[in-house]
Amino acid sequence: MLQHPTFIRLSLVLWMIVITVLLLQSSGRPVVGAPAPPGAPSPERELLLMSGHIVAFGVMLILLWGALRPASHALLVALITCWFYSGATELLQRLVPDRGASLDDFAVNCLVSGIAALVIYWRSRWKASY
Repeated sequence: MLQHPTFIRLSLVLWMIVITVLLLQSSGRPVVGAPAPPGAPSPERELLLMSGHIVAFGVMLILLWGALRPASHALLVALITCWFYSGATELLQRLVPDRGASLDDFAVNCLVSGIAALVIYWRSRWKASY
């Protein structure tokens, strides 16, 4: 069931809805979940916020790849989609009160999705060689 294409696609749509809301909601009046921890930037606060980006974009890349398989360029399309989505959400955050675009967040999102894509690629190449 977990590998059924319909389940993967539904999971992808739900995941993208959740992370879109989380990334584009106002910190002062959040729709879902607690807002970012209050206070001045600290290493702990930044690590907590960055871990959210790591999970969000790592899972999104995996779900996109799963939803697009067995297309020959599924992994590349999934990676480009993650990069585009990351840039779009960061730019849209400029329109949200008490939010702003972050080049650091964009870089983390792109790096995480790139690493996830490399792991998938290397793993598939390794399996194919045996």
